[in-house]
Amino acid sequence: MDILSSEKAVLSCLIHPERLDTVMQETGLSRPVAADILRQLHHHGYIKCIDKQGKPMANYDADRLPQVRFTLCAKGFDALEEN
Repeated sequence: MDILSSEKAVLSCLIHPERLDTVMQETGLSRPVAADILRQLHHHGYIKCIDKQGKPMANYDADRLPQVRFTLCAKGFDALEEN
């Protein structure tokens, strides 16, 4: 998967665990676009979802996307370092 500039902007927001609303504020992306990017990055293993205690979750309920916190995986950090 080639990382687009909008996807890289989302990745840069997720160095620390963040929710959809924070990603939208920091990137200026609309809710549907930011949500789609989060889903794609998660599907391709660039980010992971975590619970309230900071433990990784295998999956998340798409209907509850605004409550889910996401953070980078090693693959996501690598993508940020690429030019």
